Amino acid sequence: MNTKTAKIAMIVPAAALLLVTFFGLFSQRGVQAAKKNKPTVKELMLAAHKAPKGKKAPLQIVQDQLRSERPDWILIATNAKPLAVLANAIKGTSVLNYKGPTKPYVDGVALLQAATKNHDLTKGRAAMNDLIRSCVNCHKP
Repeated sequence: MNTKTAKIAMIVPAAALLLVTFFGLFSQRGVQAAKKNKPTVKELMLAAHKAPKGKKAPLQIVQDQLRSERPDWILIATNAKPLAVLANAIKGTSVLNYKGPTKPYVDGVALLQAATKNHDLTKGRAAMNDLIRSCVNCHKP
């Protein structure tokens, strides 16, 4: 083996190790940044239930649409997304300092999504009623 080949044989593993280390640190920082930017349950709750001034909250829009005889299913599906994000965040956990099980809320959102997918107004209304009743489980006085 000549000296040029020997130098390359030493440099390639060192460069590979350097790249692996660099990308490992870079990806670790990305994971840490993602954890820092992950919204809290409280923020998700506010996104689903509170509206900016002069607008309606997603929960209110879904309720209003389900009260009508000819609901806009696209509008329901769009506004049910923050409810689903919240449901996924609280699934199987105890939330903040709230009391009670989160399963009824999670189940209510799942039923609402199924009703929305099938454009089933009767099941959508029942799911929304279950969903609203489930709030009491966590928000007890």
